[in-house]
Amino acid sequence: MKKIVLVLVALLFLASLYMGFRAADRLNEHMQHPTGATGFDSTSVQQNYLLVHVSETGGESSVLVSVWGLFVNYTSPPHLAFVSLYPVTDADVDSDPFSFFRLNHDATIPDRVIKKIERQYDIETNGYILLDNFAVASIEAWLGQGSFRLPQQQPLSPQEVKSIITREQASINSICAQIGQNGFDQVLDNIRWTELLPEHFSTSLTAESWLQAMNTLTSAGNIESCEVFISY
Repeated sequence: MKKIVLVLVALLFLASLYMGFRAADRLNEHMQHPTGATGFDSTSVQQNYLLVHVSETGGESSVLVSVWGLFVNYTSPPHLAFVSLYPVTDADVDSDPFSFFRLNHDATIPDRVIKKIERQYDIETNGYILLDNFAVASIEAWLGQGSFRLPQQQPLSPQEVKSIITREQASINSICAQIGQNGFDQVLDNIRWTELLPEHFSTSLTAESWLQAMNTLTSAGNIESCEVFISY
């Protein structure tokens, strides 16, 4: 089911490009003549990231809450698609498809975990963003979203799984709406980064790659295509 959703995302990207630009030669020209700073893979129009939400980034009691794939198509204007990867509603209650997930002692995600996720969903990723409950709750509050009770343990029942997916879908939809209305830069400006870094928010991207990606999105103006995909 998840692989089908990922294929649909790719097809929607292609369709939106065709309808938006109506000329594949412009896309080819963009790919053949890339621009970008060193450290950011400007030779690739699309970049794929993992958004990983854990209960806390420190301590042995940290549990995995959710994993989303973020697919960014760096055309003009950019296209964003969020795809839910975990938790999954079609898994048996007694089985956990992400039982291999672990954090290192320095609150980073091991390479072997990333590779297993990539193999499981037949994707290649360019990096991950790790957030804990504090970061998620803070970002939701700063962006004017409602207050939710965040899980402290992995979801066990189908009802708990659906509750998490529904809540995070609503949260990301709200972020997409704000990006479309106010622009990516305004959304970033509402986040108090000094309260999150580095204990509650981290990334595997280098500082140069992160800044280049953010600059590409903020300079694009309003991003009209920002979609959220889930599968039950």
